[in-house]
Amino acid sequence: MDRIVSYVEEGSVASLCGIRPGDVIVSINGMEDFDIIDYLYASADSDVDLAVRDGSGVLRHVRAQNDGSRPFGISFQEITADRPRLCRNHCVFCFMDQMPKGLRRSLYFKDDDYRLSFLMGNYITLTNVSDEELERICRLKLSPLNISVHVTDPDLRRSVMGNPDAGKIMDQLRKLAGSGITYNIQLVLCPGLNDGEYLERSLEDMISLLPAVESLACVPVGLTRFRSGLGELSSYSREQACRVIDTVDSYAKKAREISPDTRFCASDEFFLLAGRDFPPEEYYGDYAQYENGVGMARSFIDSAMQHLDDAPSDLSGLKAVAVTGTLGEKVISPVIGLINEKRGCDITVASVPNAFFGESVTASGLVCGCDILARLSGLPDERIALIPSNMLKDDEDVFLDGMSLEELRERSGRRIEVVSPDGWEFCEQLGGLIK
Repeated sequence: MDRIVSYVEEGSVASLCGIRPGDVIVSINGMEDFDIIDYLYASADSDVDLAVRDGSGVLRHVRAQNDGSRPFGISFQEITADRPRLCRNHCVFCFMDQMPKGLRRSLYFKDDDYRLSFLMGNYITLTNVSDEELERICRLKLSPLNISVHVTDPDLRRSVMGNPDAGKIMDQLRKLAGSGITYNIQLVLCPGLNDGEYLERSLEDMISLLPAVESLACVPVGLTRFRSGLGELSSYSREQACRVIDTVDSYAKKAREISPDTRFCASDEFFLLAGRDFPPEEYYGDYAQYENGVGMARSFIDSAMQHLDDAPSDLSGLKAVAVTGTLGEKVISPVIGLINEKRGCDITVASVPNAFFGESVTASGLVCGCDILARLSGLPDERIALIPSNMLKDDEDVFLDGMSLEELRERSGRRIEVVSPDGWEFCEQLGGLIK
């Protein structure tokens, strides 16, 4: 596959060598079949030999001198330089298989690539990693990795993930641990399937791998109204969520006795489903699984409270509505109440039922533009709508249903501002709205 250059940083080694977007890197230090990891290692050498083919097909050889004072500077069209690894599983709970047709193409791309796990924190299952590739991970010290285990029982993991190679996960994890590779573990739990005694076995197995396990998160399955052909699953009840939290907590204590910095945590959604208060900051440690919905609520609450204590400001005259998912309302409503009380503003909370994916989908990050539009239609026009940034695509102001932020502004006819999910930054941004 062509390793096509998409961007060259100005003033970088590659730029000074005349490499331009659209060029193809045919080889680097003699390697033709290289990937992004090979490139990163090779580009750190003092002398880098490149074979480069330009857009007209002319091949030239470049010898780059690299003293480390500037970046090498190449970005590829494919983030892995070669083609990213695709998922080979058919998980009964796969969220991507529960999405409607017609959304943007990137939402249907199911990667399962250990290189993206190392570089970007993506979760992988290891089901498409050969023994040779596992050796490569160990040799190159690609650590830490983020790994979706779900369950360690070999037969159940093969069944749940629809992959005959899924049953060797513990052998793979032991191999990695023996080579000094650490990892963050994710267990997506389904009521009556991989919780209960299966969860206990999985947690016991993870304890046997300490201290290689840096963190472990249990998150509940997400089910949309488009689910079909994936077997029967249900959402967690309050009682079931309580049992999961209690099980995780019992093994978390054992884990910390062996490895004090390791955290076994239930996700924020489990605490909301259980109707329990969020644990203190100590429960989450360094928030290793923040992006997985573990500790977001506690972090928001604590940082907002710190801002209210340390950075007093007058927000009188500010009228706004904070938009959130149905579970998020339980997190932010008490905080908004205190902000109103201490800052003299008038902010209400509007939770948005997820009609697009189905009302059992309650996370704020999965709220779509069409549902926000419907919710805002009945609210006073003078209120500024505050949209959390995690409802939008990372690199573009677009919601999951394809509606752009600008379209939402035009169709709603109101002022809309994007705000941070971090409590301190959220409070800071409120002051900016007054100015």
